[in-house]
Amino acid sequence: MNEREAIDLLKHYRHRYANFLQLIISYAQLGKLDVVQEKAADLIKIMGEDQRFHNLPLPKTIVTILQLNSEKSGLEWTPIVDCEKSPITDDQQVSEIINEIHQHINEQTMNLSVYHGTITFQQKKSEPFKLLFVCEGNFQEKNQMIAGLVKIDRIEIEEATNEKLSFNWTAHE
Repeated sequence: MNEREAIDLLKHYRHRYANFLQLIISYAQLGKLDVVQEKAADLIKIMGEDQRFHNLPLPKTIVTILQLNSEKSGLEWTPIVDCEKSPITDDQQVSEIINEIHQHINEQTMNLSVYHGTITFQQKKSEPFKLLFVCEGNFQEKNQMIAGLVKIDRIEIEEATNEKLSFNWTAHE
């Protein structure tokens, strides 16, 4: 990543917080202090979740997700950290898997609408590292989507409907 790309990434990230603050200020000006408190609590929660994500020892993966979210492809990921201990996995491999999954979903949906997904980074004490994906949107071609995803090494489909897709990837032990 060059300097310009890094700056653009930071701008996108900063813009997200600025939108939240603007919303809080608007409610404050309207005198809706109960909503201000609720939105401020939401912002604090999001900032805590972001901090847990950014503290993962997976710098390539973190940058990959931030870049994917900033490219306005129609699919945005929310990372969730569920780790009982520090993740034991190959950062490069995790980054590549996430990128491959993102590209596959984008190709299948053809950016027809906005999709929201979560990626849970899961490291239990006595289990291999896992990525748990949940994606919501309009998956009219779900069979084609599933066929492509299962070609990716170690992908296991958990649920597939026209509105929701959940699957996981497990690292080698």
